[in-house]
Amino acid sequence: MSVPAKEAQITLLAGLIFRLAGFAINDDLIMNIGAFTANG
Repeated sequence: MSVPAKEAQITLLAGLIFRLAGFAINDDLIMNIGAFTANG
């Protein structure tokens, strides 16, 4: 059980690092895709 938990923490850390690194374009893309999908 400790390995999956560790992987989850690494995934969360990676997400934080990507955001803090300033990948604004990727963030906007994800937001736009999410909005487009939500709007159908």
